[in-house]
Amino acid sequence: MEKFDVIFCVVTYKNYNDLTEFIDSLNNNNINFSYKIIVVNNFADEASLNSIKELCTSQNCDFIENENNGYSHGNNLGIEYAQLNYSFEYLIVCNPDTTIKQFDFNNLKGQEKKIIAPEIICLNGKRQNPMYYKYMPLSEKIVYLGYKNRKKHLLLLGLLFNKVTKFLHTFLFDKSKKNNKKIYACHGSYIIFSHYAIDRLFPVFDEGIFLFCEESDLAMKAKEKDIDIIFNKDIIVYHKEDGSMSLSSKNLNEIQRKSYLYYYEKWHKIIE
Repeated sequence: MEKFDVIFCVVTYKNYNDLTEFIDSLNNNNINFSYKIIVVNNFADEASLNSIKELCTSQNCDFIENENNGYSHGNNLGIEYAQLNYSFEYLIVCNPDTTIKQFDFNNLKGQEKKIIAPEIICLNGKRQNPMYYKYMPLSEKIVYLGYKNRKKHLLLLGLLFNKVTKFLHTFLFDKSKKNNKKIYACHGSYIIFSHYAIDRLFPVFDEGIFLFCEESDLAMKAKEKDIDIIFNKDIIVYHKEDGSMSLSSKNLNEIQRKSYLYYYEKWHKIIE
């Protein structure tokens, strides 16, 4: 079985240009680790399918055709393929609209049984990690009630609690000058899994979630399996943000609502 330091699992949906830039960012950086890219294409149309398939062939990426059964299903398919075909130390689930700014493989030493959340910076300068520094059950319940009853003021209140908490924790963490910190939940656009974490969590994502809320579900599952999530500021990634979602014709707000209700009711054992 062929061995790589890192396997990249990338789910695409129409976004050929993003995938091209993602591959170029790996080819053009001074990467100090061996890697393989697995692309899972969630079908949108024949034109995008053929373009992405040709790109993968030319760049020696493994290509998997898939029906569009959601982000979780696509990632699980890529992860399973990696386990069956390769030996690896880490597997990175990431969006195609991400590019590497700084990634020294040595920064992963000591993280062999963990999930690593890198510093993710958007084009507008927003920092997306950590998603949540700590678990906030009250805030989560308020968000749930807001979605459940379609009460926008409750939804915004719950989200505000999270934003204020994140701001305060980020301020204190930056002041501490530390580069690593245990957190509750990481942003889903770029997640670094140790092989140990993949084995413990497999299947990693809940395929009942089509899109959104994967981070919260993963955080709960990691907590249940006693796997730490570590925020590592020494690994830096740029995220163009929502590259594939901007190409979707689906009602994303309603998908997000359904995903959150599913997630919350699953972990809090709420039966309709």
